[in-house]
Amino acid sequence: MPHATKQSSSQKRPEHQKKHLPFFGTSEVHKTSAPFFQPASSGQFFTPNGINTIIQQKPETKTDATSQSKLEKDKLNVVGEQHLESGKRREQEIKYVKTVMGEQAGYWTESEFTAEGDTDFGDPKHLRLAFLLKRLRDFIIPRIYTSLELSIAEKKTNGGIRQLERLKTGMETALDDYLTLIQNENKIILKLINQKKYPLAGYIGQSEFVAWAAKLIDLIQSLIAGIKKTEDYLNLDDSKRDVSSLKKLAGSLNDTLFDIGYFASKSINQDLKGQQDFSGQRSRKMHEAANKTYQKPGVWKIGQVHVDDIKKEFKASDRQYGLMDRSEFTDILQE
Repeated sequence: MPHATKQSSSQKRPEHQKKHLPFFGTSEVHKTSAPFFQPASSGQFFTPNGINTIIQQKPETKTDATSQSKLEKDKLNVVGEQHLESGKRREQEIKYVKTVMGEQAGYWTESEFTAEGDTDFGDPKHLRLAFLLKRLRDFIIPRIYTSLELSIAEKKTNGGIRQLERLKTGMETALDDYLTLIQNENKIILKLINQKKYPLAGYIGQSEFVAWAAKLIDLIQSLIAGIKKTEDYLNLDDSKRDVSSLKKLAGSLNDTLFDIGYFASKSINQDLKGQQDFSGQRSRKMHEAANKTYQKPGVWKIGQVHVDDIKKEFKASDRQYGLMDRSEFTDILQE
């Protein structure tokens, strides 16, 4: 795999793109001379379910004395989930919670819960954005030097077409499971800004965030266009799939993927070797938020990986809220 810093002249970013980039993750800005991109080591680059699969790849901790087997009616219950699974049965889950805990009980998805006011999110927005951006970076960058090069190298074989099809699937996953999720977070923040509230204070200036969010929309449109160009090429007759057309497509996709990777890499303030554990930081913040608001009756659904983190790091006596595994909740939901 060629080194990420060896860029063609068409890949070099204008100076204005290299300055005034936002940083999520910590309030301090650390400069580094390390390469921009550090490929992920999970081998999950082409996972069909994207982030919903990747963030759940840790084995689920089996139920023990530190978790519960039923919802507690008069307090906050933090319950694990596999996001894709619960997303499909969300209405059923809400109905069950209301039936068991009463109509007054709340139900919150991972990103919705707030401890105090409208901006004190249990899953802090700066960490959530940093986590998504890091996953996007680790997911998208290897494509530049794998599928693109392989499709050109194998241009006279069916292998080249298969690589291009894999690349198209990967771009669709990057769009649906990364960029769209980041955009959804941005919409929540922009809505709060219109209400004169701002959940990223201390991490990025408000006007800077608005400009950053606008850049994301441009990248989304570029990726959509790239997917369409790839689809059009794949639909051509074999006789029209000439080397020149493929190289032109590859150059366009390379620029788009580089822009997205650069955006993701430079938007997060972190050690580029991936030493900062954004997921673990989020788990600790979730625990703190739940303890702060344990008297708020209802269910807060979070990824099972966060439930596992909490169980490993905090004793049952440290928790004033209820904590339930995804498997336990699924069992009682089906009773």
